[in-house]
Order: sequence, then structure tokens, then C-alpha cells
Amino acid sequence: MINRRFTLVETIIVILVLAVAGSILAPRVLVAVDSAIWLEGRSVAKQIQQAAKMLCMEKGENFKGWEHITLWDLGFTDQELDGKYFTRDSYSIKFRGYNDFIVTVTATKKLSFNKRVRPYLVTVDENMAWGFVE
Repeated sequence: MINRRFTLVETIIVILVLAVAGSILAPRVLVAVDSAIWLEGRSVAKQIQQAAKMLCMEKGENFKGWEHITLWDLGFTDQELDGKYFTRDSYSIKFRGYNDFIVTVTATKKLSFNKRVRPYLVTVDENMAWGFVE
């Protein structure tokens, strides 16, 4: 039986291979983490957008108080909007008129542990068109 040990050169090669693999995979993992975090914010934004569409159908085109509509008017409570990464303060809605609004989701201080979280702000409008700000 031969007692074979790694030589110094073989050990250095293994370490280099692991370092290269780690440097390639690390950015991909961070992007995946950011995407997973934003999944929570985007799913709540979609719920807010759907509630706003329902409110538009309920109030009708002749309603004059669009600029005063809040998330509470849409039926949301703080508990419903508080998640793991996003809180009630992360969400806002701005009506410009009948079936003309924009929902905004902003990254909160809770996310500050990970400076890579991108984008910083996500929007969705009445037509389900998404936008973002880095």
C-alpha cells in the first residue's frame, strides 16, 4: 500500500481552483439574494395595484378625491404590509386620477445590512408596467 500525500504544489492548485470558482459564483449568489428579497416587495406591490384597480371600478370615473386615496383606503393594514424585508413605510401609492396611479416600493433600513440590494426603488403603474431606480 502506497501512502500518498498532497504535495505543496497540488495543495496550492486546489486552493487556486476554489478561489477562482468562488470569485465567479459570489456575484451570482448576491444577485440571487437581491432578487429573492425584492420578490417580497414586488408581490405586495402587485396586491396594492390590484386593490387600486378594484377601487377605481368601485368609485367610477366621476369620483373627485383621487389625490387623497391612501393604502388604508385600499383596505390594507400595517400588519398586512409588514414583511421580513419590507414594512408599511416601504409602500406608497399616488393617484393622478381615475385608473391612473403608481405604486412605489422603497428599500428600507432593514435592508441596509446588505449594501448590494438593488434596485433601491421599484414602481408599478395601473397597466402593470414595472420600473426601478438603482
